[in-house]
Amino acid sequence: MKKFLGFVLIGCVVLFSSFMVHQEPASAASQVETILQKSQTSSSTKRIKVKAGQSLQVRVFPFNNKTIKLTVFKNGKAWTSDLTSSPSIYDYTYKKPGAAEYSLRLYCGKNGGQKGCYGQGLLTVR
Repeated sequence: MKKFLGFVLIGCVVLFSSFMVHQEPASAASQVETILQKSQTSSSTKRIKVKAGQSLQVRVFPFNNKTIKLTVFKNGKAWTSDLTSSPSIYDYTYKKPGAAEYSLRLYCGKNGGQKGCYGQGLLTVR
């Protein structure tokens, strides 16, 4: 009888834990990131989907004294650009930029094409 109850108990634990482990997959990433290495002239995030009514936060962290040009792309076309360099952190939120896929590309130098920059870029959907 003890053996039978032990198997029932183990069966219940396995069944219960399978419900706990199974979760629905995330519908989409809420943040994408890119790192611009010193050996690169540019670096991009993957695209992130923004739905109608959502906001898009753009943050760039330059880690050395080089100028980084950032460009946000909307559905694959350049949408807006700006410059930043340390110690400044670029942080801007576009309120309701419109439903689309967005990505961020970091370029080393005012006009790109340079090397030696080191920084991180983030796009976050809110």
